[in-house]
Order: sequence, then structure tokens, then C-alpha cells
Amino acid sequence: MRAFATMSKAAAHAHKVDFLQSLALQKLEELRATEDPNTIDTSGDFTEQGYPNIKWSLTTETTSVENLDTFKITATDRDMSQTLTQLIFVPPETGTSGQ
Repeated sequence: MRAFATMSKAAAHAHKVDFLQSLALQKLEELRATEDPNTIDTSGDFTEQGYPNIKWSLTTETTSVENLDTFKITATDRDMSQTLTQLIFVPPETGTSGQ
């Protein structure tokens, strides 16, 4: 019986990890679809998907390559979290020449 309980707990944990990764991937896809990734909020929840208790956060880091930043999305549900990291092209800011 103990082995069955352990297997059941491990399966539930694996399912939760997979689910959090899936939500983080959805947020990452949203980020990639934005014209300027730096305009997206840096935290929120998944209320629109029906999971208001699951939170997400975004951190960005510049890289040594111009216009290429590292974006990390973390999905968190109580004591468990999953983070996905991706390099994303950030378009250079365009300005007016003042002429």
C-alpha cells in the first residue's frame, strides 16, 4: 500500500510540474507574440485561463548580443514552481531624428 501511495503522489507531482510548464509556455508564447516584449507586465496570474491561484512572474536579463535578451517566466502554485527561459529578439527603439 505504501508503494502505491508513493507512486500516486509521484504521478500527481509530475502532472503538476507538466501543468505549470504548460502555463508558463503559454505566457512565453504571448510574450513572443508582442511587438515589444519589454512592454508586457512582469507579474500576474492565470485568471483568464481559469486558474486565479496560479501566479506568474517575468524576469529579463540583457545578453552580450545586441537586441537579444533572456526572458524567464515562472509559474507558481503554492509551494511548487516551474521556470522556462528563452532568448528573444527585442526590436531596437526607433526614434525621430528631429528634422
